[in-house]
Amino acid sequence: MTQMSEFDFVEIPEPVAETAVPAPDPELLIRPVQPKVLMMEAASVTTDNMGLVAEWIAENGGTASLQGDRLYLQTLDGPFLVRPGDDVVRGPQGFFRTDPELKLYEDAGVGKKR
Repeated sequence: MTQMSEFDFVEIPEPVAETAVPAPDPELLIRPVQPKVLMMEAASVTTDNMGLVAEWIAENGGTASLQGDRLYLQTLDGPFLVRPGDDVVRGPQGFFRTDPELKLYEDAGVGKKR
C-alpha cells in the first residue's frame, strides 16, 4: 500500500442523484457598510493638569507614572512619554497617546469636568 502525503489528491465520489439538491443560482450582493460608532474619552494634557490626567488614567484601569514634570503612560506598545499638547485617549483596549495635530479623532460632544 502506498502511503499518501498531505499533497495527494483524493477522489471524491459524485453524489447520488436521489440525494442531490440543486444549487440555487449564485448571487453576489455588494453593499456599503461602515464601522460601528465607538465612543472613547480623551484628555488634553497641559503642564498644569498632568497630575489629574495621571489620576484619571489610574482610576480607569490604566498605568501612568508622574515623575517631576514628565508623565509616562503604559500602553499596549510599551511606555510612552506624554508631552503637554498631547491627547491621552481611553479606548476599548486601554490608553494611548496621540498628537491632536494628526486629527485622528474629532470631538463628539461636550466633555465633563472632574
